[in-house]
Amino acid sequence: MSVSANFKKEIMKKGIDAYRFDQEGNFHPLDIKDGDRVVGLDPGRKDLFITVTEEKYKIKCSTKEWHSLTDHTHAWKKTEG
Repeated sequence: MSVSANFKKEIMKKGIDAYRFDQEGNFHPLDIKDGDRVVGLDPGRKDLFITVTEEKYKIKCSTKEWHSLTDHTHAWKKTEG
């Protein structure tokens, strides 16, 4: 399994804070163009990540599954002897 991420960060204009509000309290939404793919990624404790695509397809990988895929469980057992 592999995960690849490509982030495109918009350059903030002067006077707009990290939450996209200006000094007068006006909200400035992200400039998302047609064809842009928006994916929310939620790293967690029980799950390594959970994401939902625009098509509402859920992709997740638990930490237990990740350790199994990367053979960490075998390495731990080997070092414990």
